[in-house]
Amino acid sequence: MDPRRLRPRRRRGRGRGEAGVSTVEVVVLVPVLIAFIMIMVGFGIYADDVSQVQGAAQDAARIASLQRSQDAAMSYAQGTAAADMGDTCAPTVERLQEVSTAAVGGPAGQAGGQPGTVAVLQITLQCQVTVFGYAHAITETAYAPVDTYRGGTP
Repeated sequence: MDPRRLRPRRRRGRGRGEAGVSTVEVVVLVPVLIAFIMIMVGFGIYADDVSQVQGAAQDAARIASLQRSQDAAMSYAQGTAAADMGDTCAPTVERLQEVSTAAVGGPAGQAGGQPGTVAVLQITLQCQVTVFGYAHAITETAYAPVDTYRGGTP
């Protein structure tokens, strides 16, 4: 057998100084990719939480606008918001008020006490949410027209 055939062949394209470079690249890039993925997941969870609070505020405003008294409106708004949020957080109804009315065409005696106006109910909902150990408050405001046939004002 020829002794030249028993010698190990040299790899083409790589010199001696580049051995293990791909291992270093992987060791450096994998944590960066994992951190990027975790940040994206965190933003996704935050966006979902904001969407849930917005929906709960809208539902609470609508159910409060149907009630006949301020106390009932506040109670129903709080209960609706808590039911919508489930175990995500314990929402707090910060403000429930009838806001300035918008003029519309129509006969005298409509909601809002002025001829040709419609009363709008404003509700502000706050929720404390924790994402990856960081707590943050989400505050959303929603509006709903006051039901003209409900028989009272909130």
